[in-house]
Amino acid sequence: MSNNAGNPQALQAHKENSIKLTRQALNLAIQRIVGGHPDQVRVGSRLTAASVAQEAGVERSTLYRYHREILSEIQRINDTDAQSKLKIKTSALAKAEERKKEYRELLELEQSNLLKIARENYALQQRIQELEDLLKEKDSLIANLRAENRKVSLISESPREG
Repeated sequence: MSNNAGNPQALQAHKENSIKLTRQALNLAIQRIVGGHPDQVRVGSRLTAASVAQEAGVERSTLYRYHREILSEIQRINDTDAQSKLKIKTSALAKAEERKKEYRELLELEQSNLLKIARENYALQQRIQELEDLLKEKDSLIANLRAENRKVSLISESPREG
């Protein structure tokens, strides 16, 4: 039997020392899990009371009986992590919305430019058609004038009677 069996002060001191050592083990377990280098749980495990207890080598009920502050710390870390993830996601969403707005403005500008180019193209096609029609008229006129010119030349070259 231990010397501490009948000494309430020694028992209390032993209990306090045990709680202190367990708290240190739990804090180290939290650091290893958060740091991504756990010894007992899988790398990437979520930070929970069960994973911390397993990593520290204690029963989960120990956390609930003697180490409520560790449970609060786990909750605080998870809340902070969730809040930081939310901030990151919110920031990324805001940036994506801004890019979407910029792309929409660019799209509208390019659609406007495309419409302008299409109108210019249509006008140029119309002008080309007008010029081709005019060219056909002129070619026809030139052909008629040449034919008339040949007739006149033939008449002037033919021997005159009389």
